[in-house]
Formats: sequence, structure tokens, C-alpha cells
Amino acid sequence: MTLVLLQNPSSPLASELQGMLSWNGIYYQPLNITLPAPLVVLWDSHNFAGEFFAPWRQAIGPRAAVLALLGQAGDVELFRDMPGLSMTLGAPFSPALIKHNLQLAWQAQERQQELHQCVESAKRGLEDMKIMAQAKKWLMENWGMDEADAHYWMQRESRNKRQKMTAVASQVLAGHYPGKK
Repeated sequence: MTLVLLQNPSSPLASELQGMLSWNGIYYQPLNITLPAPLVVLWDSHNFAGEFFAPWRQAIGPRAAVLALLGQAGDVELFRDMPGLSMTLGAPFSPALIKHNLQLAWQAQERQQELHQCVESAKRGLEDMKIMAQAKKWLMENWGMDEADAHYWMQRESRNKRQKMTAVASQVLAGHYPGKK
């Protein structure tokens, strides 16, 4: 995971934030970057011109955690409907407060990444189950098997061919096995 500091060099917090990030061993990148995911963004809105806000907001995307340091009270509106996780801090800022909130954002981002991986794994598992069910249905209709026999046949074929059952099921559906047995 990467931490990115988005900041106008003329910000009153420029040297303090850059120094804090480098002193604590946190990865720092200047404004002209390609943004990887997953990502934690420390966004200093001091002296950040409005025309630069939209492109950065789009580049960050929904899978980033954003910690915004507000330059003015009205800046909170810029972050209100930010995609993904966003937190805002108003003045006065202290290094301890910023560091604590960065740690929270980092932990939240790690949890979000774990959940994303779990969801993707569940989607793959569901897709595999659908393929298996379709192949069993085909075997039951074309070879006259009941569901238990169709499952056992695919298990045996899987062992004999040293392939996953989903690969055998895909072959059944692709027509690699003749119709009526």
C-alpha cells in the first residue's frame, strides 16, 4: 500500500508535513505521480486551486482512503461526496493528530482491501458452483444420471485427468463429451 501526499508547495504545512512523513518512514511522493491502488492519500487543501481538484479527485478513485487537512472551513464541501473512504481534519493541526488519523486511514484501507479480496474469492466460488450445477444438469438430462451420480462422475473424471472439477464441468458444457451415453 502507498501513502501519497497531495499538496501545493506554497501550503503553510508544506515543510512540516513532508518532514513528518519522511521522519516516520512513511512513503512520500510529490504531486506529479501515477496513483497505484490500494492507496492512502493525505490531501492538504491549503492553497489548492479549484481547477486542480477535479482531476486529482478522479485519479484517486473509489478504492483510496483520503485524509483531508482543510485549509478553510468551506473546503469540507470539496470532500463531502468523495468516492471511497474520506476523513477531514480542520485546524489546528498537530503532528500527533495527523499521524494518528493516517494510521486509522491505513488500517481502514487494509481492512477494505481484505474485504475486496474476500468478495472476489466469493464471486469466483459462486461462478464455479454455477458451472458445476450446469454440468450436472447436462449429465442428468443427456446421460440419465441422478445428481449424486453426476457429481461422482465429475469427481472421478477430475481425478483421472488430474484436473479441477470445474475444468471437467467446463469441458462437459463445451461439448467435449458425447450426448446420450
